[in-house]
Amino acid sequence: MPLYESDLVDTAYYSVRNDPQWAAVEGGLRNIHHVVYHTAAEPSAVLDYYRGLMSSVNEERTFDGQIEGTIGKYTVFVNTTVESSYNAVYVTVDLPKAEATEVNPFYAEYPTELVETPGEFVFFEDTYYEYLYRRTDMAFWRQFDIADRDGKDGPDLSLEDVYAFYQERYGDKPEFSIDRETRMISWTDGKYQVLLAFYEAGNRGVLEIGWDWEG
Repeated sequence: MPLYESDLVDTAYYSVRNDPQWAAVEGGLRNIHHVVYHTAAEPSAVLDYYRGLMSSVNEERTFDGQIEGTIGKYTVFVNTTVESSYNAVYVTVDLPKAEATEVNPFYAEYPTELVETPGEFVFFEDTYYEYLYRRTDMAFWRQFDIADRDGKDGPDLSLEDVYAFYQERYGDKPEFSIDRETRMISWTDGKYQVLLAFYEAGNRGVLEIGWDWEG
């Protein structure tokens, strides 16, 4: 997929996603390429360029500053924003359902033993990031639900249960902290920076394992 008039690639990620909350909209399993880049080109010129590549356009998802359509066999979504010193372009490419895999190919070196997770964590999205201007250069980013198996009382673990789980296992790690106000747990382990963050409702969260490129 060409990046029209790209001056700098800010972020690239590849995601394997099967979000139960969005299954009706997203159609189940998705494999997604996503790139954010900077350009001096005007947003209208960017959108006109990608429109010209599309064999069809989804008008329901096409507004000022964004367009969705089909390029070859791929569903492509392009969004633009105007920043202070550049224009940002966000390009998302969905693989066809027939080509989607349940395992992220970039997780071959995922540090499986680094962070223990409770059995109640049900992972539904595994994303591999490479980016600039963030706290690390690379990251594994995993989104999960906290199971509600009986469907009666909400998540099987409270956030206090989760905090206690990680305090017991990783409380002696460098920079370990629990921030209850922001619902975050963090620590470092060798080259890795570990972060767990939880949504306000307490039933969904993110595990991020980040590290810096070493050349």
